[in-house]
Amino acid sequence: MTRHWPMGLAVAASLVVGAGGALAVREAFGSDRAGQHRPAAGGSAAAGTGAGLDRLLPATEAQLRSATALACRFVAAYGTYRFDEDPKTYLRRLTPMASPELAAELRRGAATPGILEQRRADHEVGTALATVSAARSVQKSSLVYVITAAQRLDTISGTRTQTMQYAVTLTYTGKSWLVSGVTPADLGQQGDMG
Repeated sequence: MTRHWPMGLAVAASLVVGAGGALAVREAFGSDRAGQHRPAAGGSAAAGTGAGLDRLLPATEAQLRSATALACRFVAAYGTYRFDEDPKTYLRRLTPMASPELAAELRRGAATPGILEQRRADHEVGTALATVSAARSVQKSSLVYVITAAQRLDTISGTRTQTMQYAVTLTYTGKSWLVSGVTPADLGQQGDMG
């Protein structure tokens, strides 16, 4: 079973693909400061490419930009939670971006009694900042990004921060990308090596 770690995220995404050219993608949706993002807002992207980079990749620049934006929106929504929020509200933000299999797993995990009870007792609210650190695997119908997230947890006993890295797997459905997996990066999907 995939282990999901809670993170409330404001997301800045940068993807750099080397070999003589570079593709830089920065998502900006709902921010006054560069690199600061709110999960509930819409998005737009700006990109620059090296000459001929599209022909070297198994996905187009537009597809990569779309997938990067989705990964960022998903991680932002995935980690945004409040102790007094209904799990159904939380899931409504996630399921449109998730594969059916991941959505089912998220439904099972969102209502875990021990976690919910502890968050309510602590009045826990999570917020974070995340960046796409690397593209671990770029295939025609799947991508795996490594996302680094710094999370701030506010509770009745104080504030603490933690940093986590996640492997986010996206699958192309023929029309759009869906998130099909989220795991700690050290345990996560390495990509299709075959």
